[in-house]
Amino acid sequence: MLVENYRSESWFGIALGALTLGGLLSFVLVLGRVPFLSHLITDVLFAKRSLVIHVNLAIFVWLFAYLAALYSQLSAQDSPAGSRNIIPFIGGSGVIIFSLSGLTPGVNPILSNYFPVLLSPWFFTGMMIFAVALASTFFHKQSILWFKTSLTIRHPLIPQSAQIALRAAAFVYLLALIVFIESGFLLDKDLESSVFYELLFWGCGHVLQAANVLGMLAAWQILLNRALGYSPLKPKMAVILCGVMVAPLLAAPVLTLYINEWGVYLNYFTQLMRWGIFPSVSIVLIISLSSLIREWKQQSISLLNPAVMGFITSATLIVTGFILGAFIRVSSTLIPAHYHASIGAVTVSYMASVYLLIPTFGVEFSAAKDRIFRTLQPIMFGFGQVVFALGFALAGLTRKVYGVEQVIKTKIEYTGLVLMGTGGLLAIIGGVLFVWLTGKTWFVARPVNSFKRGGYFGKQQTSNSEING
Repeated sequence: MLVENYRSESWFGIALGALTLGGLLSFVLVLGRVPFLSHLITDVLFAKRSLVIHVNLAIFVWLFAYLAALYSQLSAQDSPAGSRNIIPFIGGSGVIIFSLSGLTPGVNPILSNYFPVLLSPWFFTGMMIFAVALASTFFHKQSILWFKTSLTIRHPLIPQSAQIALRAAAFVYLLALIVFIESGFLLDKDLESSVFYELLFWGCGHVLQAANVLGMLAAWQILLNRALGYSPLKPKMAVILCGVMVAPLLAAPVLTLYINEWGVYLNYFTQLMRWGIFPSVSIVLIISLSSLIREWKQQSISLLNPAVMGFITSATLIVTGFILGAFIRVSSTLIPAHYHASIGAVTVSYMASVYLLIPTFGVEFSAAKDRIFRTLQPIMFGFGQVVFALGFALAGLTRKVYGVEQVIKTKIEYTGLVLMGTGGLLAIIGGVLFVWLTGKTWFVARPVNSFKRGGYFGKQQTSNSEING
């Protein structure tokens, strides 16, 4: 089977660039929280503008551009030839526009949940361009009819169960976009800015978390399919479990009608995410772990396999996120602790699957040395995220304060922030290692191989032997 990779390759390039820049900005955020160093950040607005761009790059662009890269593997062959590169190019231009808006002096940040924003027309223009480009990629029969197992194809990298989860994730993204448009239409425009944007993104943000988790479930099956030789999750079971997650989300447009009744609206979507995600994830986790343990006992796999380690690290993080989320009672740093663990689980599963995706673009990692690093990298990133989350949870401080704004009163708060800083540093090192491993392969080997295959705009095809090599 031959797989055309143009659009997938382009979306992956955007994802890698966003993760790199978002990771660089995370230095500012960790510096603004760590004791002894936080006082160095005297311009609080600079830290908050950095936070806005960091969150949107690392949480929105990286995750959904990579989801688009995986999804495009399923639909590249029946796409019009002229549209292969233009949509990701438009999306990438939007990312550049909103990222540069953070350099504008005097722009005020609004630290709304899910999508913090800068009060700049350039920021909103860039974000909307990127969001529409994603919708153009995801709006396809593969996503609209995600529950049709007959639409799955034989793919050398993505098993049928993962294809179903990817298509469900694309469908949920489109649903989130509908909720966002509906929210903007119904929301009272006279609200104070911080309240307005909090409510505007609350509903669609909660829906998007389900899309992220569905993408993670797909990545798990991709990793385990490579490690075990089969996907533990059967296609029909994948449809059922994805359906259990998607079905409650169909009520989101109805719940959005209550957007101007703040208490009801906020609670509805909180409960929707609280009870709508963990049942399916828990069942997939049990099925996947059972297969992994069985094969390990039979000595048919090694736990040091990069794909296995990526799955284990991601699973550890998502369980950590579930546990921390269960303890949330008030607004404190426990909330971002839960969030970072959960999103970290998605991120590390994507990172590990990148090592399997890149060969489909016709480039290869160095065999021995890179394999060791590909095993260590998810461990370092994942362990760092766990320590970061536990430290943030222990601190229990006020959210969204940085630099000279932060006041540390107790030894527990101090200890928690030190742990948070240590974990954050480890996660950053793990992120740098990931960018180095993928970047040197992407920017060094790729141009040579692309030229040999007829240039970037020529016909790029990869055989099974290249993918599995």
